[in-house]
Order: sequence, then structure tokens, then C-alpha cells
Amino acid sequence: MFQPNYYMGIDCDERRIAYAKYLYSNYNFITSKDSELCIENNSIDYVLIMAVLHHIPSISVTKYLQEFQRILKPNGQVIVIEPCFYEGSYLRNWYMSCFDKGNYIRSEMDYLNLFHQQKYTTHLIKKFNKCFVYNEIFFIANPKT
Repeated sequence: MFQPNYYMGIDCDERRIAYAKYLYSNYNFITSKDSELCIENNSIDYVLIMAVLHHIPSISVTKYLQEFQRILKPNGQVIVIEPCFYEGSYLRNWYMSCFDKGNYIRSEMDYLNLFHQQKYTTHLIKKFNKCFVYNEIFFIANPKT
């Protein structure tokens, strides 16, 4: 999906990073320590988060969002796709609660409020269903300058 020179994969699990390097040896992968990223200030165009935030407690998400503000270029964006509890979607919400390994699936407002509290503006792109059993939210966040 991305050219190796324009991609950096980040995870806190060293085993996952080692496996990613094994599969895609010409790509750049780094392990994050706590929420600190060894990346220069204002050097990243986009941060892509796919199905990660629902595994992280809100206090840790807050720290990552602060770090993203540091590393993003002035017009940089955070692109987010996450499982999401929908109001009135009882069966899918129950399914996600029971079978997903993430303990922090949030509602739309809960996700957006995490970003707003850290001075991001957000733009909802789409809410959709995945595989008939998951609710998903897709939004973009920009740090306020």
C-alpha cells in the first residue's frame, strides 16, 4: 500500500516488529517505548491507526496523541479506523464486547472526545459495518495550530 521509503511501522511489541521486518525487510519498523517515538519533530505527513486504539487505555492514547502532535508536519493528519459501539446496535455491540481482544472499544463520541481534549479537530469520514458483526468508524484528526 505504501512505498518503503515513505513508510514507518510502529508497534510496542518487539515480536510483532521482528515479524514485520521478516515479512517486509525493505520497510522501516521501530518499537515504541511507552508513548515516546524516536522520530524528529515535524517530520511525518500522516499517522495511520487501524484497529489499535481499542487496545489502549485512554490515558495512554492521550500520551500518543501528544506525541503525534510533536512529530506531525504542520498540515499532518491522523487517520483512524477503529471498531466502534453504535447507539442502538445491540447485537454488534454485544458481539464486539464478547469476542474482540480489545478492552477499550469506544463510542463515536468517546473516540472524538479523546482527540478534542488534546486539541485536535476531527472530521468523520464514514461509519460502516465490517463482516456483518463489527461497527467501524473512520475519521481524520488534525492538530490545532
